[in-house]
Amino acid sequence: MKVCFLCDLHLPTNKEVLQYKVLDWAIDNIKTTKLDCIIFAGDVACDGNIDVYRWFLAKIQEIGIPYIYIPGNSDLRNPKYKALVMQACNVASCSAHPIRG
Repeated sequence: MKVCFLCDLHLPTNKEVLQYKVLDWAIDNIKTTKLDCIIFAGDVACDGNIDVYRWFLAKIQEIGIPYIYIPGNSDLRNPKYKALVMQACNVASCSAHPIRG
């Protein structure tokens, strides 16, 4: 299984910055590599702006492969959009289990 792991994009509202060019490069690479899954581990947006998430999710869904999104602290920074971000994304959850040995 081929998996892509991305994190800490910190995308601002202004789409003319380097982060968007890097994400476009990564998406092109993902398409040519024919990956099985993408894992996004937090901090997609720098300020929890819902328009950034809508743009981001549209770009990721265009790829057409399964993805898991785990929100980070920057993603949940804006209380006004927190519920929408959580609802709009395929949010993974995990629980801690003690290791016994």
